[in-house]
Amino acid sequence: MPDVELESQFLLNQMIENLPKNQALVKKINAVMLMNFEKDGKLAKQYTFDFRVKSPSIHEGDDGNANVTINTDDADFVKLCFGQLDTAKAFMTRRIRITGNMALLQRIQAVLKSVQNNSAKEKSKL
Repeated sequence: MPDVELESQFLLNQMIENLPKNQALVKKINAVMLMNFEKDGKLAKQYTFDFRVKSPSIHEGDDGNANVTINTDDADFVKLCFGQLDTAKAFMTRRIRITGNMALLQRIQAVLKSVQNNSAKEKSKL
């Protein structure tokens, strides 16, 4: 995979930074998610979100342990995080595609909501 700059990189960085502060959210998820970010219809980057462990982590790449895999366009992920695109609508229109444990979708929404709230707080500081 070529090194591609994601529009959502700042959101991923924010998730990585805020993850240790959000233990309640991590306990709710208790799973490993693989996010495949696409640009121009092609896989651009992959991130593994490991919410099973006491010290949760988000890192680039696929470690092969995902309970659920989420495929979405990079720009759509930004819209999801900022509440400009509804998760259920995105799923129904295949702008977000999920394989694996579908029950995790609601828990994943909690992650997006957390990012949305943190992003709003950051914007208000500017």
